[in-house]
Amino acid sequence: MANKRLVYVIPELSAHTHSHYQHLYDLLQETGKKTDVFLVVEHGSPGVDKGTLYALYCQHFNTFPFNIIERGVLFLKLRFSGWKRFYIHQSFVTSILFSMLAKLTQAKTYFWYCSQVDIYEKKEGRKNWLFRLNLKLIDYLVTANEGMKNYYASVFKVPLSNIKVMSGCINVENYQKVDKGRVAQLSKQLLLEDKKCILYIHSLSPRKGSRLLPKIIKNTMLIIPDSVFIIIGDGPDTDWLKQQVTKMGLGEQVMIFGNVPNKDIRHYLHLADVFIMPSLIEEQGRVQFEAMAAGLPFVTFKSIGPDSILSKKQKELMVENGDTEAFAQAIKQAILKHEEYCIENAIQIQQYSCTVGVDKLIKLIN
Repeated sequence: MANKRLVYVIPELSAHTHSHYQHLYDLLQETGKKTDVFLVVEHGSPGVDKGTLYALYCQHFNTFPFNIIERGVLFLKLRFSGWKRFYIHQSFVTSILFSMLAKLTQAKTYFWYCSQVDIYEKKEGRKNWLFRLNLKLIDYLVTANEGMKNYYASVFKVPLSNIKVMSGCINVENYQKVDKGRVAQLSKQLLLEDKKCILYIHSLSPRKGSRLLPKIIKNTMLIIPDSVFIIIGDGPDTDWLKQQVTKMGLGEQVMIFGNVPNKDIRHYLHLADVFIMPSLIEEQGRVQFEAMAAGLPFVTFKSIGPDSILSKKQKELMVENGDTEAFAQAIKQAILKHEEYCIENAIQIQQYSCTVGVDKLIKLIN
């Protein structure tokens, strides 16, 4: 047991989080049943339940440089207490700090990241030196799928032997079991009876396809007149999208709710007929897992994430990037063959369950 001890660092966690960190917490709760896991939360709520974890540590300081000093002291305390595997999720600064200390104390670091960094470097006109420094210091880069593994090897010349794959995981049962009364109440409250409900859950930003939503909505309305769109999320395009909806006169057909706590998302998933993810760039997309777990057909544009995750059957609803007319037709197909895609989702999601994820994680750090 001792040789499997793992320190896992995540940027944020709270009981009301709307981010994918909730899924990591669920995974670590399952992992805690098999091995010791020390969870470090950089920004979090002390009220989060420790559960099966060996320990849960929420940082006390959030301002520089005290937060960095606190992390450094914590690393040394853990290392000299016998912990030697440090898994950092997304946090550049923590990964750099821990990796430097790990080299001095013979520990190992694993840095999870899943982003096509060069795209943003070109957009911003400068290199991401924190990410590039990270690659030089860490022992292993961990990413979500084989597509991203090949990307990092090709674009950043990271040796394939130094890249490990750890896909997203989800507590499937949490999304299959819902309060049907709550779902019915929500449907009545939103006046969705006899309507086809199409659900979007993601950041409202250009890369996530929010600029294409008006065209998708318009094209869908032409072929599915009784459709209603529910949009959950926030971001730089929120005000712009609201203005477009008003300008198109679709205030009654489009509802924009902002962020919703992760624990409540399942009710909206069971409320909907189709889930959509029009991301132009999507390296993984945890919302896909949520939709699959809830048995909800979903339509997406082609991207590394969906292409790596979906089965051949599910890819029937994956269309060329930017083709909003084809996207609307795929929504119609998802409604017509709803049961077929639900069955396929139930099969495909099993390989991304927390139960499977635990074994992958333990194997990865050994």
